[in-house]
Amino acid sequence: MNMSVSIAFHIIGFVLWVGGTMFLSRALAVAVGDVGAGEVKRWGWRAFCGYLLPGALLTVITGLYQIAIGGGVAFYFAQGWFHGKLTLVLLMLGATVMLGIKTKVLSEGTQVGRGTFMAIHGIAALVLVGAIILTITGRVGMLGR
Repeated sequence: MNMSVSIAFHIIGFVLWVGGTMFLSRALAVAVGDVGAGEVKRWGWRAFCGYLLPGALLTVITGLYQIAIGGGVAFYFAQGWFHGKLTLVLLMLGATVMLGIKTKVLSEGTQVGRGTFMAIHGIAALVLVGAIILTITGRVGMLGR
């Protein structure tokens, strides 16, 4: 697989991961207060396992592949923008774990506060905007344009 194909799959994974997180966290934040939203609570876990996890795995695997073929770890760690992007990835991984735990608990019938889902939604939005800005400005800076 060449770099262009890897980047394409990286973006697809990122869209599934972050978009799925934003959608699911918002839907569950609304459903938490609605007694009649049992179906939403039940499909939340299936959506998490069917969209978010595959998107996260695809993003991380293609990102690691790009590091391996694009100059190695030392090259990327010398780039200032990469530190910010890596921080956002770690933040997103933490939000994903938290969303998975809360979604599973909710699907089993235990009540969960909506504030957690709203916070996860905000983190995902921050990661989305931050990753785009850091990647575009960082890569353009690498090319010297």
